[in-house]
Amino acid sequence: MNIRTYWHWALGLAILAALYSTSFYNYLLFHTLAESFSIIVSCAIFILSWNSRRFLDNTSLLFLGMAYLFIGGMDLLHTLAYRGMGVFPGYKTNLPTQLWIATRYMESLSILIALCLAKRRIKLSFVLSGYSFATFLILVSIFGLEIFPTCFVEETGLTSFKKTSEYIVCLILVSSVAVLFKKREDFDADTVRLLMASIIFTIISELAFTYYVHAYGLSNLIGHYFKIISAYFIYKAIVVTGLQKPYDSMFRNLKKREAALQYRASFEELIAGISAQFIGMPSEKIDESIEEALKKISRFANADGGYVFLFSKNKKTFSMTHLWKNENLSTTKDALQDLEVQSMSWWINRLKDRKPVVVPSLYDLPEEASAEKEIISRQGIQSLIDVPMTYIGDVIGFLGFSCVKMKRDWSEDDIFLLKMVGEVFTNALQRQKTESALRESEERYRRIVQTAQEGIYLVDAETNIVFANKRMTEMLGYTFEEMCGRPLIDYIDEFIPAKTRQDFHKDQSSSEKPRDFRFRNKNGKNVWAMITSSPIYDDKGEFFGALGMVVDVTYRKEAEKELEKAHEELKEFVDVVTHDLKNPIFAIRAFCQLLVKKEGKTLGEKSLEYIHHIETGAQQMAELIADLLELSRAGHVISDVKNISSGEIVKTAVSSFSKIIDDHGIELVVSSDLPTISWDEKALRQVFENLISNAVKYTKGTDDPRIEIGYEGTPNEHVFYIKDNGSGIDPEHHDDIFNIFSRLKETEKEEGTGLGLAIVKKIVTSHGGQVWVDSKKEQGATFYFTLPKGS
Repeated sequence: MNIRTYWHWALGLAILAALYSTSFYNYLLFHTLAESFSIIVSCAIFILSWNSRRFLDNTSLLFLGMAYLFIGGMDLLHTLAYRGMGVFPGYKTNLPTQLWIATRYMESLSILIALCLAKRRIKLSFVLSGYSFATFLILVSIFGLEIFPTCFVEETGLTSFKKTSEYIVCLILVSSVAVLFKKREDFDADTVRLLMASIIFTIISELAFTYYVHAYGLSNLIGHYFKIISAYFIYKAIVVTGLQKPYDSMFRNLKKREAALQYRASFEELIAGISAQFIGMPSEKIDESIEEALKKISRFANADGGYVFLFSKNKKTFSMTHLWKNENLSTTKDALQDLEVQSMSWWINRLKDRKPVVVPSLYDLPEEASAEKEIISRQGIQSLIDVPMTYIGDVIGFLGFSCVKMKRDWSEDDIFLLKMVGEVFTNALQRQKTESALRESEERYRRIVQTAQEGIYLVDAETNIVFANKRMTEMLGYTFEEMCGRPLIDYIDEFIPAKTRQDFHKDQSSSEKPRDFRFRNKNGKNVWAMITSSPIYDDKGEFFGALGMVVDVTYRKEAEKELEKAHEELKEFVDVVTHDLKNPIFAIRAFCQLLVKKEGKTLGEKSLEYIHHIETGAQQMAELIADLLELSRAGHVISDVKNISSGEIVKTAVSSFSKIIDDHGIELVVSSDLPTISWDEKALRQVFENLISNAVKYTKGTDDPRIEIGYEGTPNEHVFYIKDNGSGIDPEHHDDIFNIFSRLKETEKEEGTGLGLAIVKKIVTSHGGQVWVDSKKEQGATFYFTLPKGS
């Protein structure tokens, strides 16, 4: 302590002694002088703070500077209201006491708020407006509405509200001491000591004021002494230390900022280097590189370990996938696998909400994180930070760093940079996952393609072979090496016409329907194959190549030839049989007709009836033979395929029944949207004729008979229907009506042979279609049949 300091102390004690002597002469003078000192200090603090606001970067000191303008104003009102001053006539000791306690609340809360605002930006306009409004409310409650609680009663002294308030003010000030101690690094060391002294003397002053029984008592005097000392220390803290040495503080802060900027720049450089390493890195090296990056960041940040945890697919568990640690950390990867999310719900929920978990000290964890605290403490960790790793909006895991022997504070800049590291790791891990899945997929599809029972090939824009699977090479008898680079057309039978060769190239560059080609195997054997190809186009829409599938249909072709041959033989056989069967039937009919013509007048009625019965039976037998012949031919391979109007076919079919339709007054409705289809004209007419004949047969005897012919197409097939309002069919007989054997049993009971529906079913089903009926007894019937599109 130098001599100048001794002089300061001596002068201060002399002033206090002189002030004390005035209390014997006139206590009101003592009070006025004591309060005036506090008021002058408050005003000085405000004036100097306001004029230094541009370079005073300590938010706490600047906030207090603004607050003391209003604290000094309230102290001035308290001084003027003091008993004996005569400024506010009609008021006694309660008024200055009310103003006192209101001012002390304002002062203690201002100190606490100011310390909490360290390093935060404030708007002075908001601060001044807020204090103006608060002061206005206090004064209105005291002078205007008179609702401020009573603080002093002349007969008994201080009220319980006033005493309790003094204790509350002391508690607020004690809280300020705790905050100041916690944030001491944000202030100059001298400022911390002076603020701490000011707060402590203010607490002593408040405790002294809880004991006086009248305005001129000893405890009141002592309280004012300590208030003066407190004002002196707050003046030293803000004016002398905060403003008289602004440049020291400025340089100190600039130095801290320079160090922080240098740290951030180094951190950014480290992360940029790590990010660059992952660009184009082979996926098999990603895991190793992540752990190397964890090592670099941990050492840079003085952390004892860095790690990555990833969630399972169902997000119910999480596991440590990457770890770097030094000798201080006991954590192991094996011990942290398949952890239940529920076991650390508080922790994980914050991460899932994309919030970092920053724990400067293990003791900073809230009570609801007790389970997390226990898990972390078992590993000896004192502080840590975890930041979420997100991919396309989904949290897939988290990146973290931990310290064992020291407290580690992470700034907002640090958190931002660590999130960038998390993004780098996330992208690398997702790329690794995607490439792994792609390799597995490629291997799986390669096995599928190579083991497929169909030939698969890939050709370029010139139809040169780029790829052929095992089955393709087996069909043609060549190795892939022999086929690669050669036009696929070269393997097609060399005797095929030029047009077929042109069609083949056209098929590869368009999505045409499957076509059959004959290939020449290496050993000279013909191989018939059905080729289905899909063109491939580049980004400009130009033909790039084609992927094709080849199905060996040699056996089918041979079977078709055999089938055609069998059909021809059957046709010849049926024609012979039909001729042999029809000749005696025709002879019987001719003999019956001749007998009636020559001897009809001499024959009796019973004889003529018998002869007519024989002739009718012969006619039915001839029709049955004709229908059996049609049935035998119904399944023939359609070869006369062309575009035909189904509407015209229906019109032709209906003409065969026009007389009976007119005779029985049948209403016939034909849809106008019957389409043009690619099929055999004769086969389609035969289907419609049989179904219309069936509808006429069961409709002609009903009231208001009606037949409707319509169309209900789908994207893949044509659907036709013939609907009548005839006698209907019991559902249990729906399947029997298409069965040839069932129909032959019913022939004698019905008109005609009864084989029409069996013929329809055979024609339709033989060529990929279906036929069915929707009907109930006495409710009419609707027959449907389908034909595949493209048939």
